[in-house]
Amino acid sequence: MVVLPRPARTGTPTSPGAAGSAGTVTKWIYSLRTDQLLAWSWLPLFALTAGLSLPSTPTFDRATLAVMSWVFLVSLLHQPLTLLLVYGDKAQFRMRRALFVWTPIVAIPLITAAVLLDLWIIIPIAAVWQLYHTQQQRYGLLRIYARKAKYGSVALDRAVSYVPLAAVIAAVALLPGTAHQLTRFADGLGSDNASEVELLLSARSLLLWVAVPLAVAAVVVLLAYGRQERQAVIAGRANPAKWNYLASSLALLVALMVNPVAGLVAYITAHAIEYVVVVHRTLISRYGTDARGAGGRGLLAFLAGTPLKRVALLVGFFAVFAVIDLQMRGVLPTATYLIIVYSIGLLHFLYDGFIWKSRKPAVASDFGIPATPPAR
Repeated sequence: MVVLPRPARTGTPTSPGAAGSAGTVTKWIYSLRTDQLLAWSWLPLFALTAGLSLPSTPTFDRATLAVMSWVFLVSLLHQPLTLLLVYGDKAQFRMRRALFVWTPIVAIPLITAAVLLDLWIIIPIAAVWQLYHTQQQRYGLLRIYARKAKYGSVALDRAVSYVPLAAVIAAVALLPGTAHQLTRFADGLGSDNASEVELLLSARSLLLWVAVPLAVAAVVVLLAYGRQERQAVIAGRANPAKWNYLASSLALLVALMVNPVAGLVAYITAHAIEYVVVVHRTLISRYGTDARGAGGRGLLAFLAGTPLKRVALLVGFFAVFAVIDLQMRGVLPTATYLIIVYSIGLLHFLYDGFIWKSRKPAVASDFGIPATPPAR
């Protein structure tokens, strides 16, 4: 999860603290427009991929595979941003110097050994870790909405983020169309992603036993969440901005069941776009001309100090890594390429879990989350 900037002034319909109807107070993370982008950016890609994948013809299959290829590339390219935020910021690096120095030294040899030995355990570990990381980002954004509105249960937010997802994964694996789509689009998924899906499909016998209990649990969680929000409305502090984001998350799960391949593209797209948007806003918050202490934060203070520099940084960053990735795929041995990809992915997943803890007062301040008075 990434740090978000301080909220804008209140008093306009798109401000983080604009009053809504009776019983609600709308508190956006950024603004109406930006938050809608965070919530619904996946929808056009889902519609496009679903439309292309419906006709089962070679031409439409190639078009679908092309969309999938570009989406997976974008997903891959957003991961090194974490390394830029860590190693380009002196203050951030000093906070956990030992972690940021020793993790690559230890992790890269382990990943190298696992890839060269062709250990099968890499696939399920990578699948579970990637799923957890992606969903944890959505959970984190949901918690920000809750904390800005000063109500909500941590346990319920976590449950509504994970239990319906687990139920949908079980349902998707049991759908007959999933295996058919896997056969059609295996090349677009890539060997690793295809192996992860095949692993899930091979567990169908187990999923038959857990699908119904998971569905029941999902209904129970959603009913409990609805009761919480109803109580918040009665108390006059419900946050419709949170409802909007939760609705987008649930709609994304429905999309996965309607068309698994298009839903997967949408799920990956949502994660990558969310990350890029919040990183861009974080660059403004931390290194913009109005940011306090930006001058002593290292390379990023120079590279992201103005709007033009920030755009140039992000565009240049993605362009360079895209060229490198496309060139490496055709030149490097497969094992070497996988070692690089897995290493960057591991550092991205691991570092994000440490550097964006909103429970820390400084990070909470960047999110615009009200400070909690110290206990007496």
